[in-house]
Amino acid sequence: SAFPASLKQAFINLLLNAGEAITGLKGIVQIKTEVLNNDLFVTVKDNGEGISEANKSFVFDPFFSTKEYKIKNESGLGLYFTKKIIEEHNGSISFESRFKQGTVFMVSLPLKSLDLDAKDVLEMESD
Repeated sequence: SAFPASLKQAFINLLLNAGEAITGLKGIVQIKTEVLNNDLFVTVKDNGEGISEANKSFVFDPFFSTKEYKIKNESGLGLYFTKKIIEEHNGSISFESRFKQGTVFMVSLPLKSLDLDAKDVLEMESD
């Protein structure tokens, strides 16, 4: 069964990371949602610093951070917990990134693990 508060935290973590990756005044964070075959797909895309090839394999490791500056309360646990939460809901998370060009995180969640079906989601979208 779904834990809305933890899912909310997982998506907040993705949005915060996207915002923190952006430098300068022309940053863009895009969020896209889609329902296909009883799965919810969410992408969070930014045009920030991206993740270097050397760091890609560590992104979901606990206490790992690509941030060169120390953000107050930064622990390096955000993406670790995000992945754990998504997987606890029988979902998956992956990413694609180009260094100095941006990153996109892709989340897939089965609607049944959210106690929803496609009809429920369509009704929410029309509200």
